[in-house]
Amino acid sequence: AWKLYAVNDAAQSATIRAFLDQNALEEAFAALAQWENATPMSKLSGDLLLTGARVYFHAGDFRRAAALLKASQQGEVMSSQLPDAMELHLEALMRLKRTDEARELARQALARFPGLPVATHAARLLQEIGP
Repeated sequence: AWKLYAVNDAAQSATIRAFLDQNALEEAFAALAQWENATPMSKLSGDLLLTGARVYFHAGDFRRAAALLKASQQGEVMSSQLPDAMELHLEALMRLKRTDEARELARQALARFPGLPVATHAARLLQEIGP
């Protein structure tokens, strides 16, 4: 059963990202709501939270995006999506001018993912706002 849910989550996420790539925000919100209603347990995997954060970020609701991204990182020791989530979270925090939180998250990103693009973004951000 878990394999079915994993495939469904990946498909739902890909569909919503395709809508965002086409600036089809209304369709992205509808697909997100349908996914959440059909499989509420998806919130536990992080896929739904990260995808929801992308939708709200795209809509300009950086506060909601940041809240979802923070929730998606709670208790998450490691996942393949964590670097992407941290990078989007950094961007949302900067748009909200929450530099203290962004600074702390940037430090974490540098420590956890030194060779990945999120670390490059974090280092640039720390140069801008100071360590």
